[in-house]
Amino acid sequence: MPPRYDLFLSYNRRDQAAVRQIHEALKGRQLKPWFDREALLPGRLWQVEAEKGIKSCRAAAVFFGPTGLGPWENLEMRTLLTRVAQEGLPLIPVLLPGAPDKLELPGGEGSQRRRAVFPGSASAGGAGA
Repeated sequence: MPPRYDLFLSYNRRDQAAVRQIHEALKGRQLKPWFDREALLPGRLWQVEAEKGIKSCRAAAVFFGPTGLGPWENLEMRTLLTRVAQEGLPLIPVLLPGAPDKLELPGGEGSQRRRAVFPGSASAGGAGA
């Protein structure tokens, strides 16, 4: 299946307003992002449609806001990580204003989780320290 979207946008519902602005900016640059509020049609199973979007994108962005990953975003990220491992899909973490310095990332073995500390954050001893 050829890519239908340039970028899949995965985000916590609480960050929708910020991600919508980014979505509009991407469209203004002639890119075709998959954004659920535009791609999902009434009456369709949104989980199935989201999976189609994930399978038909050339890259993906996972947004981290003040409240971290949402439950559905967590599931999307796991599916995206499979594509990263199997196909080398570019996966771009995007820190929104107010994002925590330490993030719990899915993908660890069993109950283990990966933690990300971003350069320049207070946790990394950078400018925010």
